[in-house]
Amino acid sequence: VPASEFHMLFVPFESDSSRQRRLEGEEAEDTTTMESQYCRLMAEVLQLSPFRLPIEYERRVLVKAERMRNIQQEVGKSLNKEQQRRFEEDLNRGFRDWLVTSGNLRQVLDLVHLERRGAL
Repeated sequence: VPASEFHMLFVPFESDSSRQRRLEGEEAEDTTTMESQYCRLMAEVLQLSPFRLPIEYERRVLVKAERMRNIQQEVGKSLNKEQQRRFEEDLNRGFRDWLVTSGNLRQVLDLVHLERRGAL
């Protein structure tokens, strides 16, 4: 697959200790400079993975993460809290619909079951 068509699927999984660190970090950070959790976690995945991506693929992932960060900043500046809540609900609904229609829901449910059994 050429780098221009590369997409990294990122399924966030948060352990109890990671959740605690995130919550402590959110309390300490200024929300005007706070980077999205997605971007932070994506950067961690790229840095900590023992399986490095070729540089052109890594750049592609970082460009997409930066786009996501820009979109989140723009939404935060342009919409009030109620509009943000509705926007998030619409995005989540669209994602759930895509999971069902694409057939990917089964994979997500399998991950949930693995997590509940403590396998992850």
